[in-house]
Amino acid sequence: MGPAVSAAGHAAGSPDWLCRRCAQPWPCAELRATPELLAVVSALMTTAIRDFRGRPGGPEPIEVVRRFLWWLPVSHDEARAIALRMR
Repeated sequence: MGPAVSAAGHAAGSPDWLCRRCAQPWPCAELRATPELLAVVSALMTTAIRDFRGRPGGPEPIEVVRRFLWWLPVSHDEARAIALRMR
């Protein structure tokens, strides 16, 4: 498993980016409730975008950006610009 962040066992990393505890798309709701981890979650976004690239059925980079930056009101165009910079 690649990089991971954990809050009470709610950890995930590449390549599937699912919570190891609750099996929800990571960052799961439990992790989202842990504000001190926001900077680390943001840093892992680049790795997630790269892991999902070209994966059948995987989320597009724009979806990854919006998923990992859930606390920001990111528009589609803004998420696209961020994803392009994160590649």
